[in-house]
Amino acid sequence: CQYPENLYALYGSTEMLIISQVTAATKLGYQGEGDLLGKPVAGVTVSVTENQELLIDGPQRYKQYLGEEKASYFASGDTGKIDTAGNIIMLGRQKDMIIKKGYNIYPGLFESTISTIPGVQECALVGFYNDLIEDEQITLFVVTDPAINLTPALLQKELAHGPYSID
Repeated sequence: CQYPENLYALYGSTEMLIISQVTAATKLGYQGEGDLLGKPVAGVTVSVTENQELLIDGPQRYKQYLGEEKASYFASGDTGKIDTAGNIIMLGRQKDMIIKKGYNIYPGLFESTISTIPGVQECALVGFYNDLIEDEQITLFVVTDPAINLTPALLQKELAHGPYSID
């Protein structure tokens, strides 16, 4: 499949807007470890701490959080590395957590239980901000074993009762 040369994947945040970019074709063709985020955009600098957290600075960086000291960089919470070509490679998050109605939800605590349900090959709990409810909407993504007929209804039953139940 061919992608237009001008189709880009962007990496950014509220605190820094656009941090890096990479063409869709390059990103989708990447075979290395982690997630290829591309090269920093003009004026942006990225460094990596001892524990692999990405520290970001640039002209569009936020100045400070309300009630806190002025920041000299943005500590992204993302872990990663910079490859020899200058690309940012995301390796993960320092702290995987979803905040819903003021409660901290740690997907890893639930995913380890869900992944033991017969028929579940992979799973991920992901939070998406939903404007209608003005909060996170948590969605469970599951890859099932085609040899086991694990329907959504059966999965829901397993999650509600018995040894695989979660809150």
